[in-house]
Amino acid sequence: MNKTEKRRQLKLADKATLKTNRAEPNAGPEPSPEQPTLEQGFHHHSAGRLAEAEGVYLQLLENDPDHPVGLHLLGVLSHQLGKNDLAVERIS
Repeated sequence: MNKTEKRRQLKLADKATLKTNRAEPNAGPEPSPEQPTLEQGFHHHSAGRLAEAEGVYLQLLENDPDHPVGLHLLGVLSHQLGKNDLAVERIS
């Protein structure tokens, strides 16, 4: 992933987070300290710690299997790992 793609992914994640927060200001309980957040996963992802990021994304999707940003970022990560069929499935 080059710098332009990375910036684009950051913007998409930020926009999706803002959109979710605006649409559902009281959508649910605050995540517990033990529960990973999308931001933690993205932090690992952008730092190149792909295994850690994948673990966080998968944990998030256990709680919300249709989380659009989680699925998208997991798809991007799958593509980076060369799992293109899985990437297409997750992004779709």
